[in-house]
Amino acid sequence: MRPLKVDLPYLVEDRDRHGNARLYVRRFGRKVRIRAVPGSPAFLNAYRAALAELGGPPVDRPEIAPCPPHSLGWLASKYFASLEFKGIDPQSQATRRGVIEACLREPHTDTDTEPMGNCPIAFVTPAKVKRLRDLKAGRPGAANNRRKYLSAMFGWALEQTPPLIASNPARDVKRVSYATSGFRTWSVEEVEQYRARHPIGTKARLALELLMFSGVRRGDLVTLGRQHRGRERRDGSPADGYFRLGDARPGEGLHRHRRSQAARRTGDGADCPTAPGG
Repeated sequence: MRPLKVDLPYLVEDRDRHGNARLYVRRFGRKVRIRAVPGSPAFLNAYRAALAELGGPPVDRPEIAPCPPHSLGWLASKYFASLEFKGIDPQSQATRRGVIEACLREPHTDTDTEPMGNCPIAFVTPAKVKRLRDLKAGRPGAANNRRKYLSAMFGWALEQTPPLIASNPARDVKRVSYATSGFRTWSVEEVEQYRARHPIGTKARLALELLMFSGVRRGDLVTLGRQHRGRERRDGSPADGYFRLGDARPGEGLHRHRRSQAARRTGDGADCPTAPGG
């Protein structure tokens, strides 16, 4: 039986890496997942409960209590007020600030409840940064974010005149290694669904055909253009920095790419330029 389609305000759907649909109620930048069967009484009850939970805009995060001069919290306040930090996009600012402020609230040690924000900068050692990282041992991605964002803050402090810190204590702390299953490979049906949604001549379609049939890396795709085709060494192999599209992937896919490419001429030397600001 196909799942019932439900159209309710603030109800959104996304898919996990396995292609399974998930329903959420999203308001004011927050969301609550609905796990009940769509259309059932339990679903409607969960929907109403989610609306009640998300009823108002999120309250502002409470400010960190003022920290002593030349403490870790003092350094964080300087960093948050810096041009470098304010130059980050707002969503990344919120994420980075939340991670660092969570570190400032952690106890100094297992037996000392004094918050890390009050710790003098001179006593912030790699061992203390490692402890902050390991407090998130059950969530390796979050653990690595603590190390990464603290390291960015310490790196900024070192570049000030005069430097606000003697060294970067996060530099000698390693990332937590963990295995992931990676990105799910699209099925043939999903590729055809994408093609049906994005006809030949659109930038999205051209990107798909280039990624599938040129063999280049995703990061190189945005610079790929006519200037990279047709130059060969004497032995017939492509010269460095060039490729021979005819050798990439034979078959119908190559013809799809050429038709898509012909339908979209950008004039800037790139087959598939990024969107404005991309």
